[in-house]
This record gives sequence, C-alpha cells and structure tokens, in this order.
Amino acid sequence: MNNPESKQYLRAHAVGSNMPNLNTDILSNIELSLPDIQQQNYIVSLLSSIDKKIETNTRIITELESLARTIYDYWFTQFDFPDEYGNPYRSSGGAMVHNEALHRDIPKDWGTIHLREIVDLVDDKCSHIGLSVDNYISTDNMLKKRGGICPSAYLPVEGRVTRFQQNDILLSNIRPYFKKIWLSDRIGGCCADVLVFRAKHREHTEWLYQTMAANRFFSYVSIGAKGSKMPRGDKEHMMRYPVAMPPKELLCVFSKLYSPMHNQIAKLYKENIHLANLRDWLLPLLMNGQATIDK
Repeated sequence: MNNPESKQYLRAHAVGSNMPNLNTDILSNIELSLPDIQQQNYIVSLLSSIDKKIETNTRIITELESLARTIYDYWFTQFDFPDEYGNPYRSSGGAMVHNEALHRDIPKDWGTIHLREIVDLVDDKCSHIGLSVDNYISTDNMLKKRGGICPSAYLPVEGRVTRFQQNDILLSNIRPYFKKIWLSDRIGGCCADVLVFRAKHREHTEWLYQTMAANRFFSYVSIGAKGSKMPRGDKEHMMRYPVAMPPKELLCVFSKLYSPMHNQIAKLYKENIHLANLRDWLLPLLMNGQATIDK
C-alpha cells in the first residue's frame, strides 16, 4: 500500500471535503499487485532465513549472558572461585569471616568497600548534534531485566547530553525495579535519567557490571528511591552500596574470561539490528516488484 498506485487510489477515493478519510469499504476494495506464487515462496524463504538467523543469534546471546552470570554467582556470591590449587574456595574449606556491613560471611582475605571507592558517577556533557539512533540512550530504549538496549525511536533536538564511552555502565534511574542496565560497547550520549558509571580501574569493569546488575543491588536502589508514581534512584544512596572486594588477581582473571563473551554479545546485537533493518527494507521492494529473487 506504500506504492504510488495505491496512494493515488486512496487519495481519489477518500470521502469528505474538510478532512478526507477512509473507511473499511474503501480499504477492502484496493487492488493489490502481488508477485506470482513462486516469487512469493522465494520471498518467504529468504525472509524466514533472516528471521531464523536473528533467532539463533538471540539464543546465543541469552546463553552467553546466562553463562557469565553463572560464573559471577559461583565466584562472587557463593565464593567458590578457584583457589591456588584450582579448587572451589568455599566448598574446599576456604576460611570465611562474618562481615557486619554485609551481614554475611565473606572470604577471610577480602575487604569491604562502598561503591564510590571503585566507581565514578560521570557527568561529562556534550552536544546532541551528531548522535544517532544507535548511540543515543534514554530510558525508553533501555530494555527491562538486563536486556541491554535497542535503537532509539527519537533523538534530542536541542540541549546537551551526558557523554559515555566504551566500558561505561549505564543505568536507567527511573523505576529501578525494571532493572535496565547496559555495559557500553560504544561512545555516545544519554539523557539525564540515565546514569553513567565508570570503573576507576579497568580490570574492575566486568565484575562491577555484574555486581550492579544483580538483584541484590537493584533491591538496594529501590529501597532508597524517591517518588511514588515514577520513583528515581538516589545517587548518594547508590554510591554507599557496600561491596565485598575481591583481590585484584581474581578480578583480572574474571575480566579476561568475561570480555570475549561481552564482545561476542555486542557483535551479535549489532548483527541482529542489521539483519532486521535488511529484512524490513527488502520486504516492500520484493512485494511490489522493484526487486526479484532469481533461483
């Protein structure tokens, strides 16, 4: 219905003078020009193959994210990280001590710190000019339940935005119980309701992301949130979040293990966006005969 002939038919048959409009009778009488059945089958086959590739990529993303989360929980929640002999620390009798700030036992050699000691809350500003739907982040294109991001449906037309860079952690500050969080794989800008956290030390980044993506952290943020209809997290409250601090060597091992998974996830996300755009661009061209498939 987006081709010139259909548009001309709709304009010619619209009823009313001041505000021409359409009804179901007019729409039901539109003659559609369709490819022959063989071409239709070819089109279905091509577009289905694109959809299947997107589904496969999505399944791999889910499995990689689940694997990363499992390793984090095993090492930093259950404290069964590899000891000097490669055995799970706590299950193998590793020494534990009770920590009053965390109200739980942690490994003997671990310390306790607040989030502000290992992360900065970034407030660098930049112009909105030059941003695209792929690197402008608002609360609207951050996905619930740690789902990452999708292309933005709109771009700011004035003012300045918060600048973020690769390996920053972006957190939607509206309704924190939605658990919108993303480990950035690019440079861009975000709205004021998206907070940008940056690890003070690069080797902390992957562990910090998993720590802040945990249910425990979102529950903590929700407790300190202000407002009833649209609660917002309190920044100072967030920065006081108590954390059991692992040794640097363990964080480096986790970073090396997690980084390839994160890179693959980012690559597959981008591929899915490209494939979806390709599918949506091809469909009208194939259906109105501007493009054909040779077998």
